[in-house]
Amino acid sequence: MKTPIRELASTIKRLRGGTATHVETVPVKEEFKGKVICRGDVEGFDLRGNKLATRAYAWMHGLDDTQRNGTLQCCTCLQFDSPQAAVGR
Repeated sequence: MKTPIRELASTIKRLRGGTATHVETVPVKEEFKGKVICRGDVEGFDLRGNKLATRAYAWMHGLDDTQRNGTLQCCTCLQFDSPQAAVGR
C-alpha cells in the first residue's frame, strides 16, 4: 500500500504546525533481539513555519483487528538525525 503523502503532510501541519513539503521516502526496518518488529516507509518532509524544527518525519502505522478495528494511524516526529532514529524513538 502506498502511503498517502497528502494525509501525512496535513497531519504534520495539524499536530506540529508549519507547512510540510515532501522530500523523501526511506524504507526502514526496526529489529529487536534479532527479530524484525517493524518494516515500512518513512516519509521525510521539509518543514517551514515551525519554530522547533525544519524537518519532520511521518509514517502510517497499521493496527491489528484487536486495536481500533484494523485502522491506520499517522505517526509524526520532528527533526531526528535520520528516519531510522525517528521510528526507534
